[in-house]
Amino acid sequence: MDLENLRAFVAVSNAGTFSGGARALNLAKSTVSQRISDLESSLGVKLLVRTTRSMQLTDPGQELFQRGLDIMLLSGEAEASLTAEAKEVSGIVRLSAPVSLGLRFLGPVIAQLTQQYPKLQLRLELSDRAEDLVGRRFDLALRVGEVSQTGFTVKKLGTARRLVVGSPHYFERFARPCTPSDLAAHSCLRFLFQKHPDVWSFNKGKQESKIRVSGVVESDNGDLLADLASHGVGLAWLPEFIVAPFLKEKRLEVALEQECVSALPVLLVYPEQKFRPLKVQLVAQALEHALKAS
Repeated sequence: MDLENLRAFVAVSNAGTFSGGARALNLAKSTVSQRISDLESSLGVKLLVRTTRSMQLTDPGQELFQRGLDIMLLSGEAEASLTAEAKEVSGIVRLSAPVSLGLRFLGPVIAQLTQQYPKLQLRLELSDRAEDLVGRRFDLALRVGEVSQTGFTVKKLGTARRLVVGSPHYFERFARPCTPSDLAAHSCLRFLFQKHPDVWSFNKGKQESKIRVSGVVESDNGDLLADLASHGVGLAWLPEFIVAPFLKEKRLEVALEQECVSALPVLLVYPEQKFRPLKVQLVAQALEHALKAS
């Protein structure tokens, strides 16, 4: 195996783009591209999937990258390559996050990252669905709630308590619930992406209760449910980070607060892989710092 071709492949894999790899090696982009093509031809395998806007390592590419990095470490070249990348981080990082969590927290984090690394490209997709991270080639994701699938690396960043909330006007018209069982007499706004939208869970001491609720409105968006609750449509059971602005403005009030003690984990999720590029590590660190400080 030609060491120059391997060096080009490792540099591009590290940077996440051909341009970034070429800059790290101080070579023309066309030269780097040709060396990787020569490497693929000599090995008889596809190492990179290239499009006009991005590139991804294939499974053989992932394995060769790790082996190539080990070879360069032994030769003393990897440290210089990584240092060059740290100075000029580039390439695309794809992030998935729930809508409400993304709207509350991502703005300042992304602003800081784009200022610190102007050549870093970020593709942010907000959805409350559990997206297929591998199939859609996401580098990492924020999740609220447990992750049941295997094949992922999961790191807990914090928790989000779920609160029962209603508007002052609603509580003027209807008796404020004193126990979870009182919810059966109320119009409850259900979140469709909750595992069981019609079942709300509560804890008091060691006693857990599950209450079946009903109402005329359900939605796949927590912010909409909070807004509907603030207009007196019904009661909602939502993470605290969604309802916090409404509580601050006194558009919503909390009911059953002593029973609302269970919390959802806020998680950082990665598809499992042997190597995580520096650009992904930097985004993950920024997210972790922001969410733990909130």
